[in-house]
Amino acid sequence: DQKCRRIGLELGSVKSWMRINPFFQHKTQGEPVAFNDQVSLECAKLSGGWNLSWSKCKDQAKDEVFEINCAKGGHGFCFVPYSRSVFVEPGRPGLALNYALPLCFYMPHYSGFLAASCAQHKKLAYIRRSNDERIALQHNSKDVWILEVVSVAFRDFGVEFNHTPVMLRHFGSGKYLALSEYEAINEGLLLAEGDNADLVAVVSPANRRVSATSRFGDMQIEGEQVFDGRIAAELVDVPGITSLFVLEPDSLSRGNSAHTTGNRMWVPADETCVMLRWDHSIQNIPMWLSSMGAQKGARESFDVYWSNTRFPRNALRLEMIPESRMLERDAVVEHRSYLTSLLKLFPRCQEAHVAAMCYQKLEAALSDMVLFLADMPSWRSDKEQAERQDIFGIAWRATPDRQQLLKELRYIDVTFKILDQLVELSPHLTKEIDFAKRVSMKSDDDGHGLASQDQVVRDSGQVISIPTLLIRVIKLVVRLWVFCFLGSRDVENLFYKRGWMEKIDDLNGHGLGASDVFVALVRDNPSLVRRVSDETMIRFIDFIRKLGPLDTWLNFLIALCAPGGEAVSA
Repeated sequence: DQKCRRIGLELGSVKSWMRINPFFQHKTQGEPVAFNDQVSLECAKLSGGWNLSWSKCKDQAKDEVFEINCAKGGHGFCFVPYSRSVFVEPGRPGLALNYALPLCFYMPHYSGFLAASCAQHKKLAYIRRSNDERIALQHNSKDVWILEVVSVAFRDFGVEFNHTPVMLRHFGSGKYLALSEYEAINEGLLLAEGDNADLVAVVSPANRRVSATSRFGDMQIEGEQVFDGRIAAELVDVPGITSLFVLEPDSLSRGNSAHTTGNRMWVPADETCVMLRWDHSIQNIPMWLSSMGAQKGARESFDVYWSNTRFPRNALRLEMIPESRMLERDAVVEHRSYLTSLLKLFPRCQEAHVAAMCYQKLEAALSDMVLFLADMPSWRSDKEQAERQDIFGIAWRATPDRQQLLKELRYIDVTFKILDQLVELSPHLTKEIDFAKRVSMKSDDDGHGLASQDQVVRDSGQVISIPTLLIRVIKLVVRLWVFCFLGSRDVENLFYKRGWMEKIDDLNGHGLGASDVFVALVRDNPSLVRRVSDETMIRFIDFIRKLGPLDTWLNFLIALCAPGGEAVSA
C-alpha cells in the first residue's frame, strides 16, 4: 500500500515502541484495557496517529495476501488470551496445566515416550523406547506434543481432571492424536456420516464437557455389534470428535487433595501421572490410550491403541519442556514449513516475477539456516548485518544438538525436495558435463553459460540475472548439507540410507561445490567409503584427467584409501 509505511521484524529498539490508544471514542486514555477490547497501536516514534494496520494486496506471485503495515488511522486490534496461568493452590507457586504448553508423555511401565514420526506420510503413534537407558530418557522431537484449546469457552482456564476437553497436536508433524474413525464406525462407537446420520460435536461450557450426539437425537442403532475392546490410534490432519480427550488422574492421584482448589481438581503442570481418555462413544464406552508391549517393526518401540479396559500400567507422566529447549525446535519447524510453502511456487517459476520472488526467499531462508547451524552471532540479527555476512565464506563447523534437530524434524528431507525442483529448472544439470566449457569458464562463474534478459534488483541495489540467482540457490543448498552432517555419524549414515549420497554424486563436476560436500561426507566414515560405487571412483579419476589435479579430487582419493587417517581393508 503506497499510502502506508513498511513494518518489519528487528531487535527491540525505539522503532519498536507502541502506544496503546482507545479505538472507540467512548473509551479514554488511562482506562484499564480488558481482553477483547479493540485498541489502536500507535508507533511511538512517528506518533501523530500512525497506527499498526493491515491492507489487502497482492504479492509478487499475484496471490492475494494481507500486508501488515503502519497507516494513518489504521485498523483496530484486540488482545486475546492464548494461555493463562492458574495456580493449583492459592498462594503456592505450582501452576496448573494450561494450553499451548509443549509436553512429553512418559510411560514408566514400558520406559518409553508417546511419540510419532515427524514425516507427513506416517500416521501412527507409538511408544518410543531404546535399549540404551541414557538415550531412552532423552527428549526427542518425536516425543513433543502441544496441548491445544478446543473452544474459546475453555481458553481462560487451566485444565481440570475429567472435565476439560483437550487436543494433542504432534509438534513435529503438525497432526493430531486421534482414534481411528474408520474402526470406530465399524465397531459401532460412532455413527457414519451420510444422509441418515451425522456426528455433531457439542461443546457445552456450562457443564464443561464435550459430547457426541446424532443429528437425529433419538435415532436407534439397528443391529448390535460385537466390540473387541480395541481401536487403533492414529494421527489426523484435521481434528474432530475422535481427537477430543480428557485427562484422568491415575490411581495414586485420585485422592490427592493438593491438586484441588474449591470444587475443581486442576492438573498440575509437571511430573503428574494421568490417563488419556476418550469418552464420546454413542454406546457410552470410554476408551483409554493403552499399550500391551507389542513390538512395532524391527525396533524397540511398542504399538499403542485405544482400549475399553483401564490398565493402571498405561499411566502417562507429564513432562514439561523448558522454553529454552523449544526455541531451537521452533526455528527448525518454522524453516521447514517455510520451505514447504515455497515448493508450491515452483510450477509457476517459468514466470519471471514468480521465479525472482521464489529464489530470493529461498536464498534468505537457506542463508539463515546456515547461520543457525554455524551458531553465528549474526543469526536472527538485523537484516543489514545478515546481508553483509558472506554465507559461502563461513567455515564448516559442527553443532551436534542442532544437527540432531534437523534429522528428527525432517528438515533435510525438504531441502532435497527443493533440490529436485531446482534441478528440473536447470536442464544443463541433467546432461553430460561439457568439460571443454568448464575449462574455458572461471571456476566461480555462477551463470554456467545461461543467458536471460530477466534480472533481479536486490535490496542492496545489486542487479543479478534470474539464472545466476538460481545457480546461487543450488550452491547454497549444497553447502548447507555440510553443516547438516559434519561430525555427526548418525546424519552421515542417514544421507546414504535415504539415497541422498547418490544425489550429491550426480551433481559432481558441475561446479556447484558438490564434490567438496561428497568428500566431506565420506572422508571420516569408513562404512560410507565401502559403499562408494566404482562408477563414482572412475568419475573422480576422469575429473583429474580432464580438469587437472584439483585438491578436491585428490582429497577424494585420500578419503577412499584412508578415511579418518586409517587404511581401509579391501
